[in-house]
Amino acid sequence: MRFRGAAPTLAFPDEGPKKEIADQLDLLTDPIKNSVHKIASVPRISVPSPYDATTVLTNIQKHLDQDLVTMKLVEPALAAELDRRLETAIAAAKSGNGAALKADLKEVRKILKRECQDLDKDDDGDRDDDGKAKKSKPRVDKLAARVLDFDLEYVEKRVKGDKD
Repeated sequence: MRFRGAAPTLAFPDEGPKKEIADQLDLLTDPIKNSVHKIASVPRISVPSPYDATTVLTNIQKHLDQDLVTMKLVEPALAAELDRRLETAIAAAKSGNGAALKADLKEVRKILKRECQDLDKDDDGDRDDDGKAKKSKPRVDKLAARVLDFDLEYVEKRVKGDKD
């Protein structure tokens, strides 16, 4: 993701600098080399219109398997566990079983909260309450867990909304 400000562009009254100075200026103004790289959560799951829970859940599952595991934000063993639950949720959505779908979504969210206990908190989670560093590395990155939880909560709310 790249943000651009309202800074004026460079303009020269003639052809501009030559050779070495032009090369150095290009290095200084190159947006790729002069940027800070950070992981950002951006919308990745497409939601069809009209809404279809099966498609959304399939897209969430693809995102988990292809993106989050590849970026090493979720350990493969945990991804497999989540994958199995998502499969049952997709099957429930295909068959129109809203009660089973809601139960499966709650179970996936429960697994995420078990792995990342402070999922709902905004702090960085690097320290426990007593100030000591955590000993074990979590199996899921907190930002990845929050994104998955948000997506699953969205589907859960849409399923509830269909019945109301």
